Amino acid sequence: MHFRTALAWAALAATLSLPSHAALETLVEYDSFVSVDGDLDPNLWGPAYGPVEQKRYINAAGQLELGQRVLAKKTDNTGLTAASYGLAFYDPAKIKEIAANVAVLGIGSEPCAANTEIGISTARLAGSFFNSGGKTAGSQLNDVIAQVRFERSAASVAPEGYSNIVARVDKCTSADCSTTTQLFRQQLGASVAANTSVRLFLRWDQAAKTFSFKRGADPYATYTYAMVDTVAPGLPFKALQIRNIVENCTATGALRSGWAAATFDTVYVNASGDRLPTP
Repeated sequence: MHFRTALAWAALAATLSLPSHAALETLVEYDSFVSVDGDLDPNLWGPAYGPVEQKRYINAAGQLELGQRVLAKKTDNTGLTAASYGLAFYDPAKIKEIAANVAVLGIGSEPCAANTEIGISTARLAGSFFNSGGKTAGSQLNDVIAQVRFERSAASVAPEGYSNIVARVDKCTSADCSTTTQLFRQQLGASVAANTSVRLFLRWDQAAKTFSFKRGADPYATYTYAMVDTVAPGLPFKALQIRNIVENCTATGALRSGWAAATFDTVYVNASGDRLPTP
């Protein structure tokens, strides 16, 4: 008998000689995904699945679909937990203007009665445009951030799924821009129901020292500044993003989460920021 054939027969004989019950065990429940805190059990799933859940893909309608859910800390009732997720433009320094159709699919932020901060979830066009002084490479300190976004706060009393469109300009006061000085804020029109596509515009005119924002065919809302704007940001970026800022909460059963999902489509930029797509 050939050696390999003999070896195979020997292995089969050894298997057949095992007791019939050796590989059988009773099935027991591992996880029914029921959690009083609304998050995954780190004792069951890992390693380090993290407090942030995200999705990013081109859907069947040919739209970029972004989603993110962020869980806050449950060790105290102070402060906020924040995260951003999305697509960054390849060459942010050349991007001076962005337009895109945006539709929020779902959005929300859970409040914590014991926390004086207010969480917020957003879907946005955003970027850093210049540093107003004291630039440090890799740090956002003194970077000026402009954005136009759908937003819903944890304090909102609007019907579920509704969000506001807001234009905003901030100056970062910390290296990770977790704290800012708000320079400009304006709501653009009435609140918007989920699954409603709105074309948003964000424009920086350096020569005129202005940021301009609008929704649809409405007039631009403009912010004029006097800051020195000739220094590049410490952390350059322009992006389509979901951003969630969630209230930390120790209460048992508190969901402690902020979430948003949105589609982005028909994205335009200023001509000098254009790039050829992959064939």
